[in-house]
Order: sequence, then structure tokens, then C-alpha cells
Amino acid sequence: MPEPLITIDAGIMGYRDMTVFNGLTLSIPKGEVTALCGPNGCGKSTVLKAMRGIQPLSAGEVILDAMPLGQWSAKGLARTVAMLGQTPTAPEEMRVRDLVALGRYAHRKPFAGLDIGDHTAIDTALRATTMVALAETPLANLSGGQAQRAWLAMVLAQQSPVIFLDEPTNHLDISHALSTLSLVRQMARNGGKTVVIVLHDLNMAATVADRIVLFKSGQVAAEGPVKEVLTSQNIETVFDIPCAVMTRPDSNLPLVVPLLGRIGKSEGNTNLSAQKADALE
Repeated sequence: MPEPLITIDAGIMGYRDMTVFNGLTLSIPKGEVTALCGPNGCGKSTVLKAMRGIQPLSAGEVILDAMPLGQWSAKGLARTVAMLGQTPTAPEEMRVRDLVALGRYAHRKPFAGLDIGDHTAIDTALRATTMVALAETPLANLSGGQAQRAWLAMVLAQQSPVIFLDEPTNHLDISHALSTLSLVRQMARNGGKTVVIVLHDLNMAATVADRIVLFKSGQVAAEGPVKEVLTSQNIETVFDIPCAVMTRPDSNLPLVVPLLGRIGKSEGNTNLSAQKADALE
């Protein structure tokens, strides 16, 4: 594995009286796309929040770029890590350009307005997300997919070397979802950024990621390069659903195909819930 940029060392984390992870150890390599996958409620978003300092650890430590997360200043952390959560909110009357401009907050001096560098970063982010034509549009007038792209543009405008994305393809049709993932790949390959992305769709994850981490029951069930992790055995173990893993006709990447005819017939799958069946979607 390449040099780790982010490490969780023996992390214990959860909510109120519920522990999600007890002693989690995980490393995120520098300059690659790492996808966090697993069933609903397995803790993917919790890990992402912990690495950003939003979800405090009960024990253990998060190390970012060789320094404990607790030693980072708020502004330094904001300049280094940009994060897009699942349900971001903003005033409906806000224009797209103004939303994207929020991504420049960590780079601005107190009470200072936007400078040429800020405007350049905003314009670049709008072009990258194909939102230039909608730059003056209020958020209330956007479709779900357009709004998601506006939020992604805000993250890009932050120009941070590390980007966290929690289900960024939500509300996107297949065309815009693939375009978004292609942009994520370009950010890592051409921009040298480290990207950690939470995805439910394993085939989408295979498209965008260099490495995949599979979580189940508060543990890392499998991690490593895409082709090593996305095996039928690993997927059946994590999602409790029979599947075949094939090779895509247009690449050497794995293609996960649920074997719906076997659901409920395999040993241990007799009480398979609809939620588990949806895990591959």
C-alpha cells in the first residue's frame, strides 16, 4: 500500500450508548481513491466523520499527515480536508455561485471579500461540475441532481488536498453519477488528491476506487485493491446475498451481479431482509 495519509489507531466510536466500532484500525493511502462500503448502518459515515473530527472518538486516535487530529487548528483542517455530507443544507434563495463561494471560506482573511484567486477557484469548480449556466440560479430552483452538483462544486472550490464524500451520487441519474465519479478519479489521478468516498453501489465503487474497505458488524471485513476485495465470497459474507463477480467487457474491473434466484435458498439466507437485498443498489 502507498504511504498512509490518514490512520485510525484503535478507534472506539459510536453514538450515546451504542458503540459502532470498538478498536478500529484503518489506514487511508495518499493520492488514491478509497471507497468505504458495507450494509446500511455498518458505520461508513461514522468513520468518515471521525476522520474529519466531526465524530469524536471515545478512545484511540486519528492521525492526519503525521499529526494527531486534535493538534490541527480548525482553519488548518478546513484547508486540508473538504467534506460533503449526505444531507447538506443552505437557504433556498441562495444562488449557486454564492454556495460555491462558501468553499473559499478557509482561504479568506477575516472580514475580507473574494479576491481574484477565489473567483478563479469558483469558476473552475463550476466548469468542472457543468454548473456554469446555473451559477445565478437559486438553490430552490434546482433539481436534486443539479443541487448535488452545486454542493460538489463547493467542495472543489475549497481546493483541499483531501476530499471526503458521503454518497455523492445520491439524486443523480446514471449519466451524471458516472460523470461525478469520473471527476473524482481525475481529482486523484491528475490533481494528486486523496479521496475517501462512501458508496452503496459496489459497481460504482469499482469504477472510481483504487481501494475498497468493506465493513460489517463494527469491523473491517475486507480491505485492499478493488479486484482483491470484490470477490463473491467477501460480498456474500458482508451483505448476506449470493452473487457472481464477473469481468467487465470494457475493462479488467470486477462486475458484481446479484443472483436473485438464489436469495433465500442458500444456507444462512433463509431470513434475508429486503434491506440486505438493497445493499448492492
